[in-house]
Amino acid sequence: MAQGLKTTSMDAIAKRAGVSKQTLYSHFKNKDDLFSAVLRWKMNQHQFSDEAPIEFSGDLETDLNLFGQHFIGLLVDPEACAMFRSVIGESPNYPRVSRLFYENGPQRIREILRAYLAEQGVQDPEFHAGLFTGALNGELHMSAMMNLDEVPPRRELNQYVARVVKVFLPLFREKRAT
Repeated sequence: MAQGLKTTSMDAIAKRAGVSKQTLYSHFKNKDDLFSAVLRWKMNQHQFSDEAPIEFSGDLETDLNLFGQHFIGLLVDPEACAMFRSVIGESPNYPRVSRLFYENGPQRIREILRAYLAEQGVQDPEFHAGLFTGALNGELHMSAMMNLDEVPPRRELNQYVARVVKVFLPLFREKRAT
């Protein structure tokens, strides 16, 4: 990703990984498949995948905090930020990578929250999932993307999430379908 997906060859990837090109192709048909696998791996690290899903308890406040902590962790993850910066840089010349990133990242994450909010009876869960993730995807993410500051300690990130949850909790409870 450091060289850009479009300009990086499967030969270069195989060399960097210390495997043969044949081995690489035995696992991935092309760079798009490889990129998708890397995205899924990163989502899995933050429990935004089918392989390692967030285990919700059913308590709205607890679960929003849990989701938010995983999400903010991803937003400030240095590898995830580097990947996002690379995708943005590639997007004008290689829009397919943007689509892959969007579908495997932001869209998947919002869908997890949308499904949870729907289970909780929150009206218009798609809108509210976007609103909640948008609130978390703010200054901390921008700072991490631009390498402006050190990533705050986990305790501070969790406090930030808790404050956002406190803002949204009354709205979500009020918007429950009757």
